[in-house]
Amino acid sequence: MLRTSVFAFFLSASPLLAEPTRIADECMGNAAESCFIIIDGKITTEMLTEVELALENRMDGFKVLLNSGGGSFQAGLALGRLIRERGLHTEVGRAAYVTSTLNDAQFERFDNIEDGQCVSACAYAFLGGVVRKINGDSRLGFHRFYLAQGDLPGEGGLAAGQLVAADAVSYLIEMGVDARIFVTASSAGATKMNYPTPEELEEFDLLTPAGFSSFSIEPYRQGIIAVSRRLDATRGYDHAFQLTAYCRDGLPHLLLTADHPWIGDEGSGPEDAVVELDGRQIPVRGFSVRGDDTNSYFTFQLASSDVPSILSAKNMSVVYLQPRVAGGPQEAKIETTETDWEMLSAAFRFCI
Repeated sequence: MLRTSVFAFFLSASPLLAEPTRIADECMGNAAESCFIIIDGKITTEMLTEVELALENRMDGFKVLLNSGGGSFQAGLALGRLIRERGLHTEVGRAAYVTSTLNDAQFERFDNIEDGQCVSACAYAFLGGVVRKINGDSRLGFHRFYLAQGDLPGEGGLAAGQLVAADAVSYLIEMGVDARIFVTASSAGATKMNYPTPEELEEFDLLTPAGFSSFSIEPYRQGIIAVSRRLDATRGYDHAFQLTAYCRDGLPHLLLTADHPWIGDEGSGPEDAVVELDGRQIPVRGFSVRGDDTNSYFTFQLASSDVPSILSAKNMSVVYLQPRVAGGPQEAKIETTETDWEMLSAAFRFCI
């Protein structure tokens, strides 16, 4: 009983905590990535059964949307572990609804994600996501805990504090998060919420990397290639995991690799091959696709005259617009820097 009843997180007075917790399984559209288990309200032990039921019966999707002012510390840890066990993504934000009409009947439809908050026990639940994201100006907040039954002097109070601190730090390590966030939050005032800065969110691994890495060069055959690899895990309808740039026969090429077997006619669909530089589409001079039992390989041939534009663009997008029945559109988006331009320049100079 010492762990669960003596200590609790300090909960600031918030209208959100007075509202009942809402658990819903809803989608904004037909795509799996638009579907969420929505958790809005106080984090409690009683709500865990509802969440498990929603997960068992969910229509589709792999995301949990969190908007909460906190609640039970132990329930937050349990919810986070459940989310991690199921391999789900977590996002901070508030589900927004619009009124729609069907057969003369009006109903509320999940339409958008607005700014929300996930603080205290909710912040620990959020860390259970295998991919973690904060929408817009939503906020993630941590704070110190206090003695729910008043100060306990002597060894009893110290032992209780050690047990809860150990629980929190062990959980952070289990979730792959830098435990320094616990120290940072605990050093704040008793009633102060600590909202990690964008730099701390990255430094403490509170958010997971997304998108593609910077380019690096690698030897290949008798030349050099530039490679950018995906930072997060692939998932349904989003299978691209590597973008390779190289020169062949004196011409620049981009190769997009996806961990999904190719379904279709090899070499078909060049009209669906798109390369954009800073939002401006450039012509794809040649296109081919091939596949094996594991991967698909989409090759984009560009013109030599496009190289200067590639080596100055700050945003590069390479996409093949295949239908969802064949695996969905495959895309790599990269924010490039001067270092990337140097890597690409080398790859386009030393042909394989």
